[in-house]
Order: sequence, then C-alpha cells, then structure tokens
Amino acid sequence: MHNWYQSAIQRGDQTGSKHVYPTINLDPSVLPSDTQRGVWASRVKWGKAVYQGALYFGPRVVKGETNDVLEIYLLDFTGHTADKTVEFTLAKFLRGVMDFPDLTNLRQQVTKDIKNVRKVFDEK
Repeated sequence: MHNWYQSAIQRGDQTGSKHVYPTINLDPSVLPSDTQRGVWASRVKWGKAVYQGALYFGPRVVKGETNDVLEIYLLDFTGHTADKTVEFTLAKFLRGVMDFPDLTNLRQQVTKDIKNVRKVFDEK
C-alpha cells in the first residue's frame, strides 16, 4: 500500500503553464527526505475525483536551481487549481533527474514521461 501525502497548492512562477505543461506546485517538504528524486507516476485525489499524474520531485536543473520542488501534471484535468489542497501518492518511479539545454527539450521529455505514466496505469 502506498502512502498518501497532503499539500496545499502553491502558486508557481508559471514557467510550466507558459512553456512546458501546466502543473500544480506543492510543498516538497511533505515527502520523506529519502524519496528518490525524479519523475513518478502518481495518483492525485482532488475533491471526489482521482487523477493520474506525472509527478516531479527534485531540483529544476534546466532553470539552474538546486532546491527541491514538487510539481504534478494532472492527466486529463481541465479545471482551475487555485486555493486547493490535494492528496497524492507515489505509484511508480519512472526516471531520475535530468538536465536539458532548454525548455523545448524539457517539454519533449515531459511528453514521453506522460506517455509512460499512462502505460503504468494501463498495466494495472
């Protein structure tokens, strides 16, 4: 059984929404410090709905950052994300932290990550 974590959604700098994929930004300190950094297939409870998610935990190397962030792209989500709290779980580790020369290359990798998240949940 996977642990469920809870965090309020935090406002990000909108880089994902403008250049990559829109994500919800959460408090990275809710995860245990020994959590593997990188991309995870995840599930997100939002109200009564449960979504599949591509979760990233670690530094945003492409932006030159060293502090850990926690972001989740919700697959097939079309709602508004302001002022909410969500619960999430880590379902399967997909890949480690990577660096990219630019946001275009990051977007291409995130597209692959999303396909891999779908595969994880299609297997179950």
